[in-house]
Amino acid sequence: MDPDSLDAIAVPTQDEVCEIWPCNQRAFELLVACVRHFKLTLGGMGGAHWGAVPPGDVAREMEWLGVSRRDQRELRRQYLVMEDEALRILNEREAEAARKAST
Repeated sequence: MDPDSLDAIAVPTQDEVCEIWPCNQRAFELLVACVRHFKLTLGGMGGAHWGAVPPGDVAREMEWLGVSRRDQRELRRQYLVMEDEALRILNEREAEAARKAST
């Protein structure tokens, strides 16, 4: 996996260890595949804001990963939990950077 992609979603790299439980492995793989589809909106004084991956892009990534139709609903549910947390972290980082830049 691309270390820059992992850093973008706040996944520990190099010296840090992050265990992915087997039940979450496929959802994590989907999240990493979708990282480049996150939407970054540049605002005025509020700085930047990260937004969710469009559903069609997530569906296309699941298809490319070979996820069966039967497994897509549960995988998407798991993915959305991870995406929500990744977006929360990314937006907190953006807010902090905007605060630092304004001082």
